[in-house]
Amino acid sequence: MQPTRDTPEKRSRAAPRRAWLTAAAVAVIAVLACAGAGIAVYPLWYSDVVYPGVAVADIPLGGLTRDEARARIEGAVDAFGRRGIRLEGFGHAVDLSPMVTALADLDLTYDLVQYDSEAMAQEAFAVGRRAALSGARAYVVNALTAVGARLFPVRLPARYRMDDVQVLAVIGSEFGRFESPAQDARLVMDGTGAPEITPERPGERIDIARVYADLARALAQLSSEPVTLALAADVPQVTAVRARALIPAASAALARTPLRVRLPQEIIDALIKERRWSASPHAPAYLDASREIVASWLTAAPDARAGARLAFAPDLVAEFLAPLAEFVNRPALDAKFEVKGGKVSEFQGSRDGRELDADASIAHMEDALLVRGVPEAFLVLKELKAKIQTAEVNTLGIKELLGVGTSNFSGSPQNRRHNIGVGAAAVNGTLIPPGEEFSLLQTLGDIDAAAGYLPELVIKGNRTVPEYGGGLCQIGTTVFRAALSSGMPITQRQNHSYRVRYYEPAGTDATIYNPSPDFRFLNDTGSYMLFRARVEGDDAVFELWGTSDGRTATTTSPVIYNIVAPPPTKLIETTDLKPGEKRCTESAHSGADARFMYTVAYADGRVVEKEFKSHYRPWQAVCLIGVETIKDAGSAAPAQPDAGGGGA
Repeated sequence: MQPTRDTPEKRSRAAPRRAWLTAAAVAVIAVLACAGAGIAVYPLWYSDVVYPGVAVADIPLGGLTRDEARARIEGAVDAFGRRGIRLEGFGHAVDLSPMVTALADLDLTYDLVQYDSEAMAQEAFAVGRRAALSGARAYVVNALTAVGARLFPVRLPARYRMDDVQVLAVIGSEFGRFESPAQDARLVMDGTGAPEITPERPGERIDIARVYADLARALAQLSSEPVTLALAADVPQVTAVRARALIPAASAALARTPLRVRLPQEIIDALIKERRWSASPHAPAYLDASREIVASWLTAAPDARAGARLAFAPDLVAEFLAPLAEFVNRPALDAKFEVKGGKVSEFQGSRDGRELDADASIAHMEDALLVRGVPEAFLVLKELKAKIQTAEVNTLGIKELLGVGTSNFSGSPQNRRHNIGVGAAAVNGTLIPPGEEFSLLQTLGDIDAAAGYLPELVIKGNRTVPEYGGGLCQIGTTVFRAALSSGMPITQRQNHSYRVRYYEPAGTDATIYNPSPDFRFLNDTGSYMLFRARVEGDDAVFELWGTSDGRTATTTSPVIYNIVAPPPTKLIETTDLKPGEKRCTESAHSGADARFMYTVAYADGRVVEKEFKSHYRPWQAVCLIGVETIKDAGSAAPAQPDAGGGGA
């Protein structure tokens, strides 16, 4: 075979091809170089803003700074809050508002759903800025992620916290009547007093797991699409077959009655003091439960291993023991102190407490009669220790005033004024040990009628129901201001969802609601601190006393911005009022943002700064309109312009 010869003609034909390939290669290299350069400098173009293509729910945030992104998210959340989510099913519907509205005292208006706009803005800004690498590789991966967001948009879910207990209460009050709960097989007594079995009955309950899943999707996407409720089978836990096997044990237990419950000496002493006991003070005393009473307690309880076990109905036994509780229950009292003449003096000594431990007592009664076959049991008492003892009064080292917080509540209705006084008394004299985190909710304790509080009405769904705690945000705000004045580290604080006139200037308030949100701060002074709280006319004055460690605290005046006009009045039909009767909240309020700087300078030269930001929704007046029947249950009447109505 002859070798191919390279002729001039062949060379002339190959030259253009090589030139074309060379040009193409150069072009590709140029494009890649430009793309690489573009990708390399892309993060620099958007160094201070969210990358294009990034959104939270349906809220586009590309090109916005973190503060601008937070403001846009808050605006969308506010609009979503006004719309709410409709729950519907079984021919009934109700608009679930993310906020429970109070009729007279806005302190009792609280969120069922809270969104964290700061966290959402930060998460959006972090897209393309968080590869778990280092050096050049991290830069390249982050840059590719940022560019990719423009081509393949990133949609982040909204971050929120839902009050499951309160939402469940709304669902139960509005839709509970459509349920038919299953009934377990029951142990009952026939006409002769002998035990027999009533068979189980299957039922249906609202599928709460499905409701919560649908709500979660809607809340994460800020979607007002209706959530449809459905029923799910409710299966009995105890069957007749399992319960029938308990009849011999029940008959044997009844044959040993009465059940004698021995009373503790503390109860005997209290009965003697009340002149309800005439026997020897040292003789054993018993409370007898007759055969009839024990028979009413017997029940077939679910048991994971055997299917059913013989037990006492705890609510019925607790009711039987309740009269004894008043003679033995005694709350623990922490020592409380007052400052007189610049010195700490005791004005309430500490006292350990005790209470009847109903659960442990019932468990012992069950074990005695139903397990061991012994017709005698005893009551169990629980000791409650005071956290602050009187003996500590001489070692407190409280020497001086550290800071003062004040707030004004002029114009408050009578119930609100009363509750402020009760709350101030609960805080007054409270000692905070060194290193302890102060919790306002723990300090206030139970917030109910027994503690002296008066109720107010709130709107839940289409109903008005009484709740306690109106006025206590005045306490929260005043404690917050006292803690700031004293230079304490604030560990938990939440502003109100709307501006309230009692707490101006905006941004310096703190809302509380049991069990959340709380207000907390840390005593890091190394010494005890003492709260003095009092009411002077229309002013709440809270002082923090202790031993100064040389720190000084300053706050800037709040800057108020992004003022938004209130939306129109929202009218809600209800059958809780007489037809034609109208009850409204306070007049509408404009929304706004506020911020201020809190600076603490320590004696060792350290300076700690913290910015407090607050967002207040534009607040619409919400009015209930009484009707005989709700045409479309759960619907709100068309929004109307605010006519200036307000107050219940």
